[in-house]
Amino acid sequence: MEKQENVARIDLGGSEIITMIDAQQIWVSISQVCKAIGLNWTSQQKKIANDAVLSREVRFVKLRFGFAERKELYLPLELMQGWLFTIDLRRIYDDKV
Repeated sequence: MEKQENVARIDLGGSEIITMIDAQQIWVSISQVCKAIGLNWTSQQKKIANDAVLSREVRFVKLRFGFAERKELYLPLELMQGWLFTIDLRRIYDDKV
């Protein structure tokens, strides 16, 4: 895990996932996890928005990378398993996952 202030980059099967660390918890970029495991990001964002628990816990965060700024959806690390359990494995596009 490479740390840069409150941002850490972790490797997930060869894909870089950006996490944020604050005083209370670790936050994981949902769009980057979707990309890493071959999921459609838009459908997962809708699924999270419609989930009674996950929708209350997500946060959008703007991060600056050089001159670019990205707005990403983050979930607390402790809720990642709950979200991953909702995924239908037939929707994963990458056969290697």
